[in-house]
Amino acid sequence: INPESNSKINPESNSKINPELNSKINPELNLEISPEDEKLIEKQLMKEQQFQLEKWELLKELSKTVRDGSKRLTPTEVIEDTILKMCDGQTISLNDLAELLGRESSALRKTYLNPMVNDGRLNRVYPTKINHPKQGYYKPTNSE
Repeated sequence: INPESNSKINPESNSKINPELNSKINPELNLEISPEDEKLIEKQLMKEQQFQLEKWELLKELSKTVRDGSKRLTPTEVIEDTILKMCDGQTISLNDLAELLGRESSALRKTYLNPMVNDGRLNRVYPTKINHPKQGYYKPTNSE
C-alpha cells in the first residue's frame, strides 16, 4: 500500500468479484468509515510499512557477511548460522532469503534449507507442501 496514494478505502471494491461483499445486497457490510477513522487507518498502515522497512534493513545487516562474501569460500556453518538468526522468531520466504543472502533460490534450498529442515534446525510453514507458493522457513522454538 502506497501511503502517498490518494485512493480512499472503498468497501464496494470487491463487490463485482464477490456479490456477497456488496453492502447494497448485504446490509451487514455497510461500512461507513469516518474521515477520522480513515486517517487512523492510514497512519497505522504507514507505521506498519515503516516497521517492515526497518525489519528488512535489520535483515540486510544481519546477512551482509554472507551476501558480501565469496559464494564458494564462505563456510557452510557461517551461512547456516546466519539463516538461523534470520529465521529466529519470524518466517522468511525462500525468495527473501535468497535476495538477502545473495544466493540463487534453488541452490539455497538444496544446499542449506532442505538439510536444515531435515535435521530439525528449521521448519517449513507448509511442511506437507514443500513447493507451496507462500512457503516460508522459521526456526523452531524449544517447545516444537
